[in-house]
Amino acid sequence: MISRIESFFRRMRKRLSRSEWIVRLFGLPCDSADAIRSGVVMIQVDGLAMSQLEKAIARGKMPFLADLIRRQGHALRPFYSGLPSTTPAVQAEIFYGEKTAIPAFSFLDRAAKRRHVMFDADSADYVVDWIRQKQLRQKGRDPGFGDAEPEGFGLLSGGTAYGDIYTGGSEEARYCIQNLSLESIIQSASLIKLLLLLTIYLPKIVRVL
Repeated sequence: MISRIESFFRRMRKRLSRSEWIVRLFGLPCDSADAIRSGVVMIQVDGLAMSQLEKAIARGKMPFLADLIRRQGHALRPFYSGLPSTTPAVQAEIFYGEKTAIPAFSFLDRAAKRRHVMFDADSADYVVDWIRQKQLRQKGRDPGFGDAEPEGFGLLSGGTAYGDIYTGGSEEARYCIQNLSLESIIQSASLIKLLLLLTIYLPKIVRVL
């Protein structure tokens, strides 16, 4: 009886979930309950030091993470971001295995006499293509030219990327700098949907402010 009541409230909570409404509103893909498969979820929080994370858990600010560690056998491990400690450099190493792929968030390509800024889709494409060609040369293969990110290239091949610098070879990449252009923003924009989004998350927005 208790399990039935718990199951009922779980279904109701899911139906009333803001996240579920947003998925339907924007037509985002989602796995069904029986589509469970092994994998990994990576969430990057810029500028979050290990010491600050430990303090937040100890003070009860992150109860979900605390529960994972205490009851489900998870553990905290340090991660060295490398140099430069910027998001594009870190993601280049994680997604493509290339350390120090860029010298800074903004840098000058002296050979091409061009300044790259990693908020630009062409610059992100340039970095990924440079990594691919370098790795092919190291394997003794002709790098050639063409698509900056061929199929199967990148850690996220077969997966999904959201809000990253690079797509990581993912099948579906949303709001990633590498594939984010003015045209794609205009096509996906809808005033009604944006207003509904702001309305649904109004309490969160007020709390942040």
